[in-house]
Amino acid sequence: MNKMRFALVGAGRWGKVYIQTISRLANIEITALCTSNPKNKDLVSTNCHICSQWDEIFTLKNIDGLILAVPPSIQFDILLKNSNYKIPVILEKPLTINAKQSEELTFLYSNKGIISLIDHIYLFHPAYMALKENLHLIGPIKNIVTEGGSCGPFREHTSPLWDYGPHDLSMCLDITGEYPTKIKSKLISSKKNKKTSKEIWEVNLQFPNGIHTKSTLGNGMKKKIRTIEVIGENGSLIFDNFEKEKLRIKKNSKFTTISIPDINKLPLDIAIETFANAIRGKDDYRLGLTLGSNIVRILEKCDLNN
Repeated sequence: MNKMRFALVGAGRWGKVYIQTISRLANIEITALCTSNPKNKDLVSTNCHICSQWDEIFTLKNIDGLILAVPPSIQFDILLKNSNYKIPVILEKPLTINAKQSEELTFLYSNKGIISLIDHIYLFHPAYMALKENLHLIGPIKNIVTEGGSCGPFREHTSPLWDYGPHDLSMCLDITGEYPTKIKSKLISSKKNKKTSKEIWEVNLQFPNGIHTKSTLGNGMKKKIRTIEVIGENGSLIFDNFEKEKLRIKKNSKFTTISIPDINKLPLDIAIETFANAIRGKDDYRLGLTLGSNIVRILEKCDLNN
C-alpha cells in the first residue's frame, strides 16, 4: 500500500503533536508543511515541501489529505478556500468562532461531499468509546454530568469557554444524538488579565428526549480534570481520564471496573487513522462538520447569556 500524503498547516504545539503522531503511523506521511517559523523544517523529512503561506498548499499536487492545526480565527478562511479544491481535511475544535461561519461551511462541505473530520479528541478515546458500547447496561439515560479543565492554558485568541467547551459538549451531543431545546450557561468565576482570563463555566442543556446535561469547565480549575458520568435508570457509567481505572459502572452503590479495548492506543492516533480510512472509503459516524457546527451554535448562545 502506498503511503498517504498529508499537508499540515501549522507547526505550533498541537501541530508538533501531529508530526510526532504521524511519524509512528504506518502508510501515512507529511509531504508538505506550512509554517511561519523556518526552523520547523527540521521537524519533518528533507523531502517535505515547506511554505510560509497556507494558500500555497492548494498549488501542490499529490496531496491526499489536509491537516489544520491553526487557531479557529484562521481556520474558516482555509476551509472556505478548500471547499473549491475538495481536499479531505482533519481540523481542530472549535470549527469556527461564530455560528454563521460554521453553518456556511457545513452546508458547503455536505453538498460537495468533502471528507472532513473535527478532532473532538475525546470521541476517539478508547475509554469513551467503551463507555458508549456499554450504555445498554444502565438502561434509559436520565442525566449526563461532565467536568473538564485545568489551571490554564491562558490564550489570547480563544476564551476558556470556547477552548474547553467543545470537549464536554461533543460527548454530550454524541451520546444524546440530538440538539438541545434549552441552553443555560453561567460564568461561575472569572479573573481577567490584560489579554487573557481565568474562568470556570457551568453549561446546562435539556434535550427533546428528556436527557439533562450539566458541564462544569474552564481554565480556572485547581488541577487537570476530565470526567463524564452517564446516569441511567439502572446505574451509571463513569469515565475519568486521570484515574488508573478509567471506566467504571456504578450499580446499587457498588463500583465495578470495565475493561477497555485498545486502552493504550492514543486518541489522536485513532482520529488520524479514522480520517485516513475515510479517504480510503470507510465511513464513520464522527465524520462531517454538523456536530462541530452545533457546538459552535451552543457556545455562541452561552456567550450571549452572560
